[in-house]
Amino acid sequence: MNIHHARITALLCAVCGLTGLVVACGDTDSPAVEGQAAQAGQAGQAGQGGQAGQGGKAGQGGQAGQGGSAGAAGQGGQGGQGGVGGTGGQPPCGLGSYVFPAGPTYNTANGSATLSRITAWDPGVPGGVPHLTTICATLSATGNGDDAAINQAIENCPASQVVQLNPGIYNIKNAIMLSKSGVVLRGSGGPGAGPAVQTRLMADPSLYGPVVNIGPDLFPHMEGASTDCTADAMQGASSVTVASVAGFQVGDLVIIDMTVDPADDTGAWIVDAPPGGTGLVYPYAEYNPTNSPVGDASRGWFNRMNRPLSQVMEIQSINGNTLTFSTPFHMTFDLAHSAQVAQITYNGGQTTPVDHAGLEDVYVAGAPAPGGASQYNNVVITDAKYSWVRNIESDQSNGYSMGIDSAFRCVVRDCYLHSTINPSPGGGGYGLEFSAGSADNLVENTISWNFNKLMVMRASGGGNVIAYSYMDDAWINYQPNWPESGLNDGHMTTPHFELFEGNLSFSLGGDDTWGGAIFDSWHRNVSTGHRSAWPPLNTYTFDANAQTTGCTSGGPDDFTCIPYSDVGPRVPGGASQGHVFQNFVGNVLGFIDMPNAPQTKGFAYENTGPGWEWDPVSMWWLGFGDNTTDQGVANTAWRDGNYDYATKAVHWAGAAQVLPTSLYLCGKPAFFGSYTWPWVDGSNATTPYVTHAFQYYALSPTLGTYGTSGSMVTHAGFQLPAYVRFLQLHGIEAPAQSCGTATLPSVPAECSNLLLGVVP
Repeated sequence: MNIHHARITALLCAVCGLTGLVVACGDTDSPAVEGQAAQAGQAGQAGQGGQAGQGGKAGQGGQAGQGGSAGAAGQGGQGGQGGVGGTGGQPPCGLGSYVFPAGPTYNTANGSATLSRITAWDPGVPGGVPHLTTICATLSATGNGDDAAINQAIENCPASQVVQLNPGIYNIKNAIMLSKSGVVLRGSGGPGAGPAVQTRLMADPSLYGPVVNIGPDLFPHMEGASTDCTADAMQGASSVTVASVAGFQVGDLVIIDMTVDPADDTGAWIVDAPPGGTGLVYPYAEYNPTNSPVGDASRGWFNRMNRPLSQVMEIQSINGNTLTFSTPFHMTFDLAHSAQVAQITYNGGQTTPVDHAGLEDVYVAGAPAPGGASQYNNVVITDAKYSWVRNIESDQSNGYSMGIDSAFRCVVRDCYLHSTINPSPGGGGYGLEFSAGSADNLVENTISWNFNKLMVMRASGGGNVIAYSYMDDAWINYQPNWPESGLNDGHMTTPHFELFEGNLSFSLGGDDTWGGAIFDSWHRNVSTGHRSAWPPLNTYTFDANAQTTGCTSGGPDDFTCIPYSDVGPRVPGGASQGHVFQNFVGNVLGFIDMPNAPQTKGFAYENTGPGWEWDPVSMWWLGFGDNTTDQGVANTAWRDGNYDYATKAVHWAGAAQVLPTSLYLCGKPAFFGSYTWPWVDGSNATTPYVTHAFQYYALSPTLGTYGTSGSMVTHAGFQLPAYVRFLQLHGIEAPAQSCGTATLPSVPAECSNLLLGVVP
């Protein structure tokens, strides 16, 4: 599906994919159950279950709610308290003394209510991803249509068992369908195992569709029977009355959604009841009326037609005409906007989703097809619950590398997603993707590198958490001096109540193509404002006259021979137009010794508009759009306890507060090992983040150009496990397995294009 890119100008698109690097690194052993909290020993004793939640307070402006359920025990940490019921919710272990401001007040059928700015983030598989040990079948590669044997083995495998794939190159002509609940497809080595011992699932040029699909069908279908809500589904509640429960079953995944207000829908996604009004705030803000006119098919791409605000939920019980769900509503779905609950169907009417299926320890690669067509998407979780993708490498994708579509409480962790074959706007070069109401999913300790957009969220359903991941080098093949989207909560209206915590990227915020996002939270992230240009991107150039890659003259501002550089807007902290009620708490913008080049005017704290201004480099730019600035973004944002390297100061919204340690964890995650956690503290002007030093050969430190000869430079990197793993994958911190054991300046031939170095 081609998606219009609203802002890139001046140059024609040339198809010039960049082949991905296939390198190696070390792997870590998985415990029997991968929990989110620290192992026993970090806290001195095993974690204990949480206490039942107390009644909700009015604090956010809402009425007192019902008590939450008991929190699950952490692995070695302490279990969380139950979520606070009623309006909104709190993280599993609360906020400590920290106080968020109240959200907007709106009218309901029973009077006024106030939205909370946060929700009860409790994502992923309850208790952690299990590690299954019973093998039902072991397969070896034939190199010609291996998918048929793999799919048959999955179909024959009993629940709670594993289909084991030996090392080898598996030719995939049709999608591998993990469509049976309780079955895991496991390879013999994930990122870093090396080609000799890796299970490699290679797309055949004839394949159109994903290489691996976890779910009952290739695409989410939201055309099932629907029923009207007969009362408002209030934020923080978990039950709603409906007109009919016919066809619904306990355990089904359904979608609750609501419409655009017809009275305001005059030609494009628009803002319904702007801040200060009495209606719910739904910013369907597409600022190009030609993109989403009334009746246009784009209004049903990732949601039911004209119902872009949605949430996938699991039916826990049915009592009369009351549906009760296993998670709360992250947003209020009200009668004024025709709220409905709809079945998600598959294979001609089936409503039972895939449950507890997993993909582990494999390498997956896409492939260009003859005639210019291509395989589309590498790995997709579609219409599944409590399922996972763990420790895989996904390379050379077209479409997206890892998709989460109409999924519920699924997990992507410890993965390396990289190197699209199509780094160009239009939907063919995305790393991580959420869409179609996907809710309460977890992406953790994962790398997304070398894509057009490192991630997108398209009408996602709230409660999703993207945490402790490294995302870098988003770019355009025909305009490599324009930084694309990094940590991104946008690219289709209306993601809501999503959490980004503890990540490292060059930008955070969201693009406004196809609409804005609302009520998302950015907690303890580092956003450098500078793409790293890891090889081979450091030497990439585009000849704008010949429309080909590779040229030898020109500079960052030369639109004839364009190098990979950050001429376009460097925006560490940016949320584009329509992204209202965003929370930015405890983040760090910029980094130690950050370069100003290719800009020349230094740094500024904030760009307030009205138009585009790229020099000086601003730490904040909220509400940016097409030569305008949407002041509603800054006016509704909550920025508190953030540090930036332009002013070298912590900025508070009011009096200083003690920041929450986490908005979804109750203790140190196991994958941090001996590293300090949290690794980011925007409220600490002395040590805003924990560094991890490494060395590299620098041909041009000012521009971030790397090589295998030249001056040795020590760089204060970042002590984030996903970042350190990236260094290992690229032979930077320690030579990867496939690159031998050579030390600088000796470089093995197979690693000549990598950045090799040592830790001091």
